[in-house]
This record gives sequence, structure tokens and C-alpha cells, in this order.
Amino acid sequence: MKAARALFARELSLAWGGGGGPLLACGFLLCLTAILPLAAGGDPRVLA
Repeated sequence: MKAARALFARELSLAWGGGGGPLLACGFLLCLTAILPLAAGGDPRVLA
């Protein structure tokens, strides 16, 4: 378990050390989930 945690921490530090690439992907997905209901239409029955 300790080795898996160390591996995860290493991979996470490598991903975030690259210059913000993961943050850009998270921002894109956040915008996508905000815009998708608007593309489906404003009808409450469709959104529910």
C-alpha cells in the first residue's frame, strides 16, 4: 500500500510539474458541464 501511495504521489507531481496541463483539462471539463445543459434546451423536463 505504501508503494502504491508513493507511485501515485510521484505521478501526480510529474503531471502538475509540467506547467498546468491538468488544470487546463479540468477547466475545459468544468466549462463543458456548464454549457451542455444549455445546448440541450431550457425545458425543465429535458434537463431533469
